[in-house]
Amino acid sequence: MQRRDLLKFSALTASFGFLSGKISSNVKECSFKHGVASGDPTHKDVILWTRVTPKIPGSIPVNLEVSSNKSFKDIVYRKRLYTDPISDYTIKYDFDAGLYFEQGQSFYFRFKCGDSFSDIGRSQTFPKEDVRFACLSWDRKSTRLNSSHL
Repeated sequence: MQRRDLLKFSALTASFGFLSGKISSNVKECSFKHGVASGDPTHKDVILWTRVTPKIPGSIPVNLEVSSNKSFKDIVYRKRLYTDPISDYTIKYDFDAGLYFEQGQSFYFRFKCGDSFSDIGRSQTFPKEDVRFACLSWDRKSTRLNSSHL
């Protein structure tokens, strides 16, 4: 094999490798090594979060599923989301739970990528009652009770 033939063969092999990566990237294989989380609840909204670990870099489609039970026999909400290297493969979704659940009612959520499911998370919005906070402190030296209400 001459040097020129070797270069042509190398270029051809590299291009097939590139194309095969593009074709196989349509079906993304990924996992959820970082679990799930929820936070920043209000009376009607809550943030749902996860991070995907892809086997092939690029834009990754991820499905969010929300259910009223842990077995996911009654899925009340589905949403197709996307993540990519720019967001470090994280998904942070502001779920409008007030459309599907009563205030303070618990619900379950999970993410799906390809054939992989994330852990199941449990969340809820704030309850209907007003939430009030109180802070008490005791000053041992002056034997006074200090309090503040928020």
